[in-house]
Amino acid sequence: MSKSKRSCFYILLCLSVIACGGHGGNAKDEDAILKRPPYIALTDSINGDAGDKAALYFRRGDLLSRNNLHELASSDYKQAWELHPDETTGLRYASTLSIIGRPNDAIRLLQDCRKKFPGNTGFSNMLGDLYMQVGETKQALQLYNDLLLSDSTSKPSHSLTLVSDGIGNLQMPIAKKASSFSIRVNMPLPWKCSR
Repeated sequence: MSKSKRSCFYILLCLSVIACGGHGGNAKDEDAILKRPPYIALTDSINGDAGDKAALYFRRGDLLSRNNLHELASSDYKQAWELHPDETTGLRYASTLSIIGRPNDAIRLLQDCRKKFPGNTGFSNMLGDLYMQVGETKQALQLYNDLLLSDSTSKPSHSLTLVSDGIGNLQMPIAKKASSFSIRVNMPLPWKCSR
C-alpha cells in the first residue's frame, strides 16, 4: 500500500472512530458505558432484584437512543421485547434496528408485531416504509393498499400507484382513484421558474 493510500486509510479510520463517539462495539466498552452516569442507576436496577426488568431495559434503551448509542439501545429494546412484548417496545425496537442499518431484522420484527397487534397501523406504516427502503416496492404497495382498504376513513374507491419522474425513476406511492385511468406523471420542467 502506498504511503498516500495508507495515510488516507488512517484518516478515514480516525474519522470513523470519532463519528461513532469512540465506541468500538466491544463488550468492555459497552460495559464501561453502562456503568457511568446517566446509565448506572438503571444498570444497577437491572442487575439487582428489580421487579419490572422489561420497563428498566426499555427506559435504559430510550436513554441510550437519545444519546445516539443506538447499538446499545437495540440490545436493551430486544431484552425488553423478549421479557414483555408490547406495542411501544416493538415500534422503538424496529425503529432502532432500522437506524443501525438492520432493515431486514426490523422487517421480521414488524411482521411479528402486525400478527400480535393487528389493530395498530403504525406497524404496517413502518413496514411499508422499510419495504420501500430495501427496494420491495410491490410488497409496500400491497401493504399500503391493504391499509387504505381497511381504514374506515378512506373510501374503497382509492388505491395506490407509483409516480414516475419522467425519466424512468419511481417515486413514493400516491393515492389515486381506482376508477380514474389517468396516471399522474411528474415530468422535470426544461426551464426554471423564477419568483
